[in-house]
Amino acid sequence: MKLTVTAALAVLAFAVFGQNSSPLPGYSLSPWQNLDCTKALLEKARQKLKDGTLTPKDRVRIVFYGQSLAAKDNAWAAKIFPAEMTRKYGDIFTFENKARGGWVAGWLLATYLEDLAGTDPDLVIIHDYPSPKREYYACLLFGGIKTKAEFDEWYNTIKPEAEANVKRYKLKKENFDNKLGKPGIRNMTNSRGSRVEVLLLGDHYRNATGKDVKYDKFDKYGDENSFQFYPKWAKEQQLGYLDLRSLWKQVLLKEYGNMSSESRAHYLRPDGEHLINAGQLLWAYCVLRYFDIDYDYHETKAAAPK
Repeated sequence: MKLTVTAALAVLAFAVFGQNSSPLPGYSLSPWQNLDCTKALLEKARQKLKDGTLTPKDRVRIVFYGQSLAAKDNAWAAKIFPAEMTRKYGDIFTFENKARGGWVAGWLLATYLEDLAGTDPDLVIIHDYPSPKREYYACLLFGGIKTKAEFDEWYNTIKPEAEANVKRYKLKKENFDNKLGKPGIRNMTNSRGSRVEVLLLGDHYRNATGKDVKYDKFDKYGDENSFQFYPKWAKEQQLGYLDLRSLWKQVLLKEYGNMSSESRAHYLRPDGEHLINAGQLLWAYCVLRYFDIDYDYHETKAAAPK
């Protein structure tokens, strides 16, 4: 569903958030890293809006992609980000959400061309999260599957996980084979002749549960990917990259003085992975800071799951 969003602050109202908290301390990041084309389009569209000459083709097209945390019912993508972007820069955007709930980014290799067909984006904002073999997912999804040998090497490296997920998501090997030689997301071009830019969002911290402690293991991989692999790789591949983990850590330390499973759970759902309102607002705060927007984040105990 395509959304042209107006700057109505009403969509930002979450009754569970109080007015007595202080904004988060400053978050250190490098805004607009490697998104020069998007910046130029934005400024051009702003000028056309000011001149009264803005047409639909001049709008900056932003597409959300990835797996469940970026899915359509999540507030940071569906409401907060579009509304705040429009409020600062003007009604110059078209937003569309093509995220797939229940999927991880690696398996989007089978469907990304079909998912993004017709969206004609200038910028794709995609959330990924780390696993021991995440670099294989990312490089092929964003760079494209060049040869069958390259794909087979990736597929064989992550067995039996690959076979289990192909079965789980009812994917056929042909879904991947049909992508051989096709451009990855960062190599696509749009109808305006520009290469599609990508803003890659890193991962938040998760919480372990009594029955399933695997999320604690993700912290090791998450730190390695968020702080080492992804920043270096994104710069090499000319992707924008946003480190969500650093801000997540700041908030947990500020609110609880630690990053225990209990403190993390305050920002997550009981499954240890998906976000309640507090987590959604934290994501929005982080992404908006990337776009030079000072979003006033407030968090209260009332936002915790009951």
